[in-house]
Amino acid sequence: MSMTSVNGEHFAPKREERGKHRPPRKPRTSRGTIVFRAVYISLTALAVAAVVVGLFVLWDFLAEYENYLPEKTVENILAEGLEQGDTSLVYESADFTPNQYEDDSAAREYVAGLFKGELTYTKDVKLSTEDSPVYAVKCHGKRVCSLTLTKTGEQSGWGFPLYRGVGYSGVEIPTSDITIIAPDNAEIRINGIPMRELPVKSETVAECEHFYGYIDSIPGMAGYTVRGFTQPPEVTAFRADGSALHQELNGTEYRFTLDGGEPPQELSELAVTVSETYSKFISADASFDAVAKYVPEDVPLYENIRTYESKFYTPHTDYDFLDVKVSDYRRYAEDCVSLRVTYTQRIYSGWYGDFDFATDNTIYLAKSGEGWLATDIVMN
Repeated sequence: MSMTSVNGEHFAPKREERGKHRPPRKPRTSRGTIVFRAVYISLTALAVAAVVVGLFVLWDFLAEYENYLPEKTVENILAEGLEQGDTSLVYESADFTPNQYEDDSAAREYVAGLFKGELTYTKDVKLSTEDSPVYAVKCHGKRVCSLTLTKTGEQSGWGFPLYRGVGYSGVEIPTSDITIIAPDNAEIRINGIPMRELPVKSETVAECEHFYGYIDSIPGMAGYTVRGFTQPPEVTAFRADGSALHQELNGTEYRFTLDGGEPPQELSELAVTVSETYSKFISADASFDAVAKYVPEDVPLYENIRTYESKFYTPHTDYDFLDVKVSDYRRYAEDCVSLRVTYTQRIYSGWYGDFDFATDNTIYLAKSGEGWLATDIVMN
């Protein structure tokens, strides 16, 4: 602020005199405002356009990225195959070949059953590589198999890797082995197909020694092992005359005995007669001749009866055979059989009382020119 000096004294100019020393102001115009607004609007429009374009580009990138993820390939493969119930590719990956006695229907049914439920997948980081990712396919949360992909190239736009399915792995179809024990001259069929396996062991039937020379061919019991069944097979065995052998099943062991089923009445009655006559001979109620007529002279049983000395000292007046039963009919050959006869022999001894003797005999019968004869009697 300038000061005015009068007679050596300084005075500040008056307020109305101060404005007289300022330069005049230029009048305002509207052109600057218009230009500024135009520039501002243009820049804002460009920025908005850039953001919109950027968002579209980002959206396209994300969409393409999602479409070209390897997980998308896994989803497509599952949707077109397993989720439609088509498990053929999984079955073929199992490297399974059914044995000669069954087809692959049971194995295919087993594989199909593995995927009955909700399917999910997770990446197996231990088995995966950059070019070959591996995914664990699960059903109800339990791993069932693996699906392997392989990189085939890159997408032309963003360069995302392209994948395709290589195949499934990790599925094993469980199988079991069976053991068959049967006479070595039997015809064995598995699911109706004649068995071709060779026996792994063979033993003669010890009971055949009771027929001595009256059996032409002593049968052996052969053991077989047949592998690779996906379900329990139907196993049957037949004699040379076509009659079926009796089967005893224990787990995976099929044992065929020489059981003859229901014995012919003629043989059943003969076995009871021989056994009861022999019991009466032991109790001194039958003579040697009464027993010997049922026994051929060239077997040890005949000589044993002939030289037997009765030691049955209980005096009695009568006897009975109670609860007579015939069981365990065995056919070792067409003309050689055995039957088991059980009963209670009751001895009436007057004032001494009654005595019961439990009897359990196996009667071995052989057919010769003289008819059916007892070659041996074994007390069980």
